[in-house]
Amino acid sequence: MKKILILCMAMVLPSACLANDDQQLAKIALEQAQTDLDAYSEALDACKKSESTLPKDIFSGLSLTLDQKKLVMMYHATKANYECAKPAMNQYLVSASILAHYAPEKAEGLSKGGSLVIYDAIKVFELAPRYNELPAGTREKLGTVDVLRKPFNIISSADNLDI
Repeated sequence: MKKILILCMAMVLPSACLANDDQQLAKIALEQAQTDLDAYSEALDACKKSESTLPKDIFSGLSLTLDQKKLVMMYHATKANYECAKPAMNQYLVSASILAHYAPEKAEGLSKGGSLVIYDAIKVFELAPRYNELPAGTREKLGTVDVLRKPFNIISSADNLDI
């Protein structure tokens, strides 16, 4: 009987300790997810503050229709914003996944907000097939334009380009 009691205690105590560890880990995961979400928000703000306006001659030497120019601007603006905040976004998504592992009930709302966090990635994914229909040479030339790889304000750029 004594051996059975000791065996039961040996089986129950570690799971009780693990439950406390899991609660502590869930608390840490929640704090980390909140910190990383704040960092992501700050990264977005920094990207927004770094936006420039495309120069008037951005499309010189390229024969693009008005619709193609709009597509190029949408694609590159979205991609530049995505790339700018990507490290902070990735860190938040990892933290949110860890939180979902340790505290699924607290992470339920995160899955709905996750679409907002990856909005630019989704838009780049959606725009890429149309962008890839541009001639390869045009895409190559556009890929070398440094200002298109950095965040830019699409509204002021469109105004500056009379689009």
